[in-house]
Amino acid sequence: MKLFRKITAFLFAAVLALMVSVTVYAHDIPSFSESGKIISVAHSGDTMSYPKNSLAAIQSAFELGADCVSIDIKRTADGYFVLSQSDELGNISLEGSGMVISKLPLSQITSLHLTDKSGKPSEHLITDLQTVLQAAIAYDKTVIIDGEWESREQVYKFICDNNANNNAIIRTDAPKKEIASFITATSSMCRVIGEYHGNIIFSARSYITSLSKAGCSMIFLGTKNSFGVIFRNGVISAFSKTGYSARAAMKTYDMNESGTRPDCESTWSDIIDRGYSVIETDRIADLVSYLDKLSAERQELSALVSQAKSVESAFLTVQSRKDIETALKDAEHSLTTISSADTLSLQKSRLNLALNNKVFTDSADKSSQGVFKVTAGKIAAIVIVLFVFIAVQIYFYYKQADKKLPPWLKKLLHK
Repeated sequence: MKLFRKITAFLFAAVLALMVSVTVYAHDIPSFSESGKIISVAHSGDTMSYPKNSLAAIQSAFELGADCVSIDIKRTADGYFVLSQSDELGNISLEGSGMVISKLPLSQITSLHLTDKSGKPSEHLITDLQTVLQAAIAYDKTVIIDGEWESREQVYKFICDNNANNNAIIRTDAPKKEIASFITATSSMCRVIGEYHGNIIFSARSYITSLSKAGCSMIFLGTKNSFGVIFRNGVISAFSKTGYSARAAMKTYDMNESGTRPDCESTWSDIIDRGYSVIETDRIADLVSYLDKLSAERQELSALVSQAKSVESAFLTVQSRKDIETALKDAEHSLTTISSADTLSLQKSRLNLALNNKVFTDSADKSSQGVFKVTAGKIAAIVIVLFVFIAVQIYFYYKQADKKLPPWLKKLLHK
């Protein structure tokens, strides 16, 4: 009976592997919900109209419809924070040439004017973090804070002192254990998001899993490789693990982070279809407009799905019924997953075509009732039944053949 046991074990392992693969396939794309809409992030505010990191740029981005604005901060000599990517004041203000933020008090820094795109002084002053947090609270929006991770305890305290816990997130590319430890130390009250830049699938998945488990709401992924692993389902599927709610995020304003893809609508569509639900851009007005179009496409497709479901399939020809069912299944899948405006528009066209080309029969088609639909559960059930059938056949064949086989062959089989 050794042969029978070996064959049975092999078949059982094959069935188990198939059932697991079916389950994994069903969860390989993050689900979409109203609370999981695509989130827009304005990099340093509305920089098309105002100097980056200026209060006017931040307010304009919020008014345009951005969900978040990313800002850069540096700590002053007296323990406050101002918006700047560099400690050298001369990099953001002609009046601050030769001065260093970390060696000056807040009052002196915030009296200086920011330079505009042409390098000339603008009418906008350097602003402080407290003013920005107050603006975020007033607009009921969120600021993503970059910089000063070494002073994270002070930044966190500053956020708490300004009652902005729900309106501020600290972003860092620090090691995953360091981020997780800080979140634990603040009793998860401080919202932190991580950044992974690289092209190693196991490293990326580990980073995502660790920070998702720690409580990060977003994780930014980046690479210079156009075909990098962060664009593949093998990495993106890590965001869909049960119990985690982190979002896949990308900086499309930086081609070194977006796989050399430009900051435009085609790139936004591409990464959304790959499972990304947070986009950071320099073109916030265009991104908001694109997301409005995406929302409109979703609503129109949803209405069309309802219309398709109301069609009496019993009076359709077999081909018409098949065309509508296929288009309807694809459309519903697009509505329940993260999908771009292009994908939604395509599914809408296909479903429209199937509905417009439907052909009715003279009488109800009885075969349309109880049409078999393939599901993961049904596939698993069929495989199990097949496994049992094959195992029984092998058993009885072996039992009967065992009596007729020559001694040398029976001895070989029993080894």
